[in-house]
Amino acid sequence: MADTPQVMPPSRALVLNVLLSILTSAAVFVVVAWLVLVPQLARHELELRALRQEMNELRAALEAEKAPPAPAAPAPAAAPEAPAEPAKAPAAK
Repeated sequence: MADTPQVMPPSRALVLNVLLSILTSAAVFVVVAWLVLVPQLARHELELRALRQEMNELRAALEAEKAPPAPAAPAPAAAPEAPAEPAKAPAAK
């Protein structure tokens, strides 16, 4: 007897077709989600880092503004001024 190809019953073919369709749909969903979500998440991460950096800069500026001023270096002693001309007594008449 010659080998005759076996034909699957229709119900089994239908189940395999449905499972293959579900698998294909899931794979397409995963690929599209990956292509859309990953760049969007990367962009949000960069925006978040920039905002955190700005927040740290503003916080540092606020702390610098609130901090008491550092004591200034003592001013060098000024040289004594030359004595003013002695006051002249009014002339007697």
